[in-house]
Order: sequence, then structure tokens, then C-alpha cells
Amino acid sequence: MKLNNELGIGMAIFVDLMRTEKMFEGDKKKFHKAHLKDYYMAMIKEEPVYRISIDKNARVTTDCFDLIENFDPELAGAYDSVQDLPQWVQDKLAVLMVLDPTQINEEVVGIGRRISRGIFWVFKGTGIESGVGHGANT
Repeated sequence: MKLNNELGIGMAIFVDLMRTEKMFEGDKKKFHKAHLKDYYMAMIKEEPVYRISIDKNARVTTDCFDLIENFDPELAGAYDSVQDLPQWVQDKLAVLMVLDPTQINEEVVGIGRRISRGIFWVFKGTGIESGVGHGANT
């Protein structure tokens, strides 16, 4: 599904960030969800962020966050497995799957971010060239 409404995307991003924060309520690390929401809202004006959800049966659903005029998402919405995704998505997911889902994960610049055990944000482009991740310690 393509989300290209600023309010809807903002809410979806915020919900994922809240989910991450709830997982780590007792953690002493600072988790700045408002800062991260603003960062990702700025990013999706230049490049899409695909939200990839993998359920317990390994089925995949995708959403596209973008505020780009006349943009057509590459991903179809639902797939039977990760192997059915385009190769560039599989490659980026392989990197993100190595990250521990029980930790607050930093963004992997140019790749994406692991939100939880089965939710990933994958960047189509190379990411905003900041040179730093935007995670718990930023």
C-alpha cells in the first residue's frame, strides 16, 4: 500500500517508533521518537521508505511511505515469502535481519532500520548523506 498523505505517514511512523519505545521502557537509553519522526518525514520527501512486515508464517506485506509527487512504488503490497521480493530488498533485509530485534537498533545508513522482530524499514535510495545513524543515542 502506498501512503502519500503527510498526516497518515506521520502517524504510521510514530506508531512504529512508539512500538519500539514500549519494547524498551525500562532501558536507560534515550529514545527520541519526535526527533526521529521529523527526520523520517524529511527523508520521505526525497526518497521512499518501505515498511516491510514479515509475519510468523513468513508472509510479507509492504507499505510505502513517500511524499514524492508522481512516485510509483516498486513493491506490490503482499508476497508469499521474502524470496519473492525484488533482490535489492532481499539484500537490504539480509543486513537488517542480523540486528538484534530485542535492542533499539540504529539506522543502517543507506539500508534501513529494524523496528522489531518482524518489522523493517528499507530505504530505496542511499539514505540522507549524514554519515551517522539516527537511533537511540542521537
